Formats: sequence, structure tokens, C-alpha cells
Amino acid sequence: MQTEIVILSGEWPDQPPLCTRLRQAVDQTISRLGMKSGKTALLSIALSDNEHVHALNLEFRQADKPTNVLSFSGGENEEIDSDKNIPDGLLGDIILASGVVAAEAQRDGKSLSDHAVHLTIHGLLHLLGYTHENECDAETMETLEVEILRTMNIADPYDAGPGNPACREQPELT
Repeated sequence: MQTEIVILSGEWPDQPPLCTRLRQAVDQTISRLGMKSGKTALLSIALSDNEHVHALNLEFRQADKPTNVLSFSGGENEEIDSDKNIPDGLLGDIILASGVVAAEAQRDGKSLSDHAVHLTIHGLLHLLGYTHENECDAETMETLEVEILRTMNIADPYDAGPGNPACREQPELT
């Protein structure tokens, strides 16, 4: 799968290393799910700002606030078949809001890069058909996220153990 990363905001630090890690997150997710992608399958990741994501969130989700990550299906692609093939064409777009992601990372004692990787995996899972609409689906999705993050040496973002800042408040994932 080709992963195109577009930087729409200068608020994202250390962009080349971050872009490399986001591409690795995509590769690890596809690998963990045992999927194969078409020769021209494409995923777009936009590193944007709160204002842009706020506008998109309002327009498409009727939520009048910025959020950390949004995912939009490509629409032109076919469904993933039973052999787990991702078809050619645009799989979709993942858009991250710099301010929200940075604030959550700081609040939870994580690096910005680790949190952006987690949110990219989360957004990609949505594009691949995973949801968290009910407790069972949320548990499945979170388990996959944790397993993929582990392959990248990133701590479990859902670990609410003693002393873990993540136990204060879970991030709002969309």
C-alpha cells in the first residue's frame, strides 16, 4: 500500500521521523491483520491543525469541536474481499489535529509521536471496517491497537494501572 503523508500544519515537530513512524504503523497494521494490498492501493494521512479538523468534524459529524483523528473512506474502492485483499484505489484519508493530539499526549505523559502512531492505527482500523460502537467491538479494536503498538515498542495506551497517566481519562477516539 502506498501511504501519502501531507503536512497541512507547521505545528507538527520532527516531521521526517514522524512520517517514517506513521508509515511503519500502516505497514504493521496491514501485516498484523494478514492483509494484502493492491499495487495502487493508497492511504492518505494529513497532519493538520485543530481549526481544519474542527471544520471537518462539524461538517461531517455535526460535532462543533476539534477531535484528535478523523477517518474518511475513499469511496472509490471496493470492499475488502474474503481473502483480505485491499483493492486498488484510495482506501481513505486519516486526518490528525496537531493541537488536540499534542494536548492529549502531554496530559497522558506520552510522546507526541507515539500518540500520533496510535491514532493512525486507530483511524486505519476504521477504514478497514473496525468500529467501537459497542463494548465487544471496542474491545476487539483496542486489543488490535495494543498488539500493533507493541510491535513498535509503544506502551498500551489503555493501561489504566496504578501510576499510569492514561488512567486519568481516556482520549476521545473517533
